[in-house]
Amino acid sequence: MGGLPAENVALTNVLLQVRRSLALAQLGDAAGAAAALDNALELADGAVALTPRSLLAQFTLGTAHLARGETAEADAAFARASECDQSLTATRGRLEANLANLQAGE
Repeated sequence: MGGLPAENVALTNVLLQVRRSLALAQLGDAAGAAAALDNALELADGAVALTPRSLLAQFTLGTAHLARGETAEADAAFARASECDQSLTATRGRLEANLANLQAGE
């Protein structure tokens, strides 16, 4: 992924881990699903450590927390991201809807 900012790479990798977690959960591998979400959070934390004032890094962290069911932590990360860009509120709604569809197997 040469040339992409670290935040873009982190978001892509976090989303891949979230999808991996959902697939593993559907296959009945709860431990594998949990490990994938742990990886997602680790990647997101790394992005925030590199660029804490980045909208995309904070959004990535919120996504990881939301996928783990950690709504308070997700809310805090999305709030920090919203300080950078007010249009993020609508984006979060779409993310929640897409995550719900994936979890439902749609």
